[in-house]
Amino acid sequence: MTALLFAIFGVMLLTGNTYWWLPGMVAVLALQLVIILWWGDATYRTTPNVIVMMVSMIGFANFQFENIIQKETDQLLAQPRSEEPVLSNDMIADLPEPYITWEAAMMMLNYWNGSLKQKKAV
Repeated sequence: MTALLFAIFGVMLLTGNTYWWLPGMVAVLALQLVIILWWGDATYRTTPNVIVMMVSMIGFANFQFENIIQKETDQLLAQPRSEEPVLSNDMIADLPEPYITWEAAMMMLNYWNGSLKQKKAV
C-alpha cells in the first residue's frame, strides 16, 4: 500500500499536480507506522521518510501560500473601482514641475486603476 502511495506521489510530482504533496505525507506516515510497529530493526528506512516528509511539507506550505495569495487577489480585484482621480490638480499645484508633468501623464493613463497578476514561474 505504501509503495502505491509513493508511486502516486512520484507521478503527481512529475506531472505538476497541485496536490502532489498529499500522497507523499500519507505514504510517509503509513510507512513510519509500519516501521515502528513491526520492523523495529528497519529504522534506517526512517531517513528517506524524513526527506520525503520535508519535501511534502514544503509543497504543502507552497500550496497554502498560493491559496492565500489567490484569495487576497480576488478580494482586491472585487473592490469597486473609482472613476474619480486619486489626485486633483489642486493637490499637486505646489509640487515641482517634473512631478506635476509625470503625475498628469499617470492620471491620463488611469495608472491608479491598473491591476497586477502574479504568475508562478515553473
